[in-house]
Formats: sequence, C-alpha cells, structure tokens
Amino acid sequence: MYPAKYFARFRLDAKLVESLLNTMKDDDIYEKLTVYGNNPAHRSLALSTQASIIFTLLPFCPIILEKQEPKMREICDKHFPDNWVIPVYGGILVDLNMYWSSWPAAKKALGNNIVLEKVQHLSQFH
Repeated sequence: MYPAKYFARFRLDAKLVESLLNTMKDDDIYEKLTVYGNNPAHRSLALSTQASIIFTLLPFCPIILEKQEPKMREICDKHFPDNWVIPVYGGILVDLNMYWSSWPAAKKALGNNIVLEKVQHLSQFH
C-alpha cells in the first residue's frame, strides 16, 4: 500500500508514534471541548484539529490501520463520526472513505459511521 510503504522510509519509533496516537485519541490536547461544551453534536468540530493530526500519524503505524479494529473504531467514533472529508494542510482535503479503503480495520471502523440513516440525517440537518 502506497502511503504505508512511503512512510516506512522514515524510521520513526513505533512506540513513540503509538503513544502520540493514544494521547490524541484519548485527550483533548487543545482543550476545545471546554469552549464547545460536551455536546456530542459539537465534539467532532472541537476535535477536528486533533483528527487531522491523527490522520497524519496513522500511516506511520500501519498495523493500527490494518489490524487493530477496536482502536480504529474508537478513533473513528470519537474523531470521525460525521466528518469524512478532512482538511490536512494548505487546503488539501482527504476523503477518508477512499483513502482508508485498502486498510481493513480502518475501512470497517469508518464504515460503521457512514450508514444511510446517518448520512440522510446530516444532509437534512445541514
């Protein structure tokens, strides 16, 4: 898979990357939830900056994308419940549904959030 092979050229300590991912996954490092409130409807917006960082870190630890379904499910449920096209940097957008299609755990975890009823609800809401 292209991105994983490309990022494998840069030798980063896998434990360090996983530790960063766990911090990003579990904590509100920018403390935006205090500003947006703990309303689930606002959580993905409050954590969107962290979501972009998580997306950027994941290819450096491809085992998570490939095989760790519970961790990917937790990441997707918290950070990507309703935003499946994310900004990365400088106006570049990434469609997670397409980008993660070749990684089984990521595809399955994101697929749990992209269901017809949810898409219809979001479409009507916005």
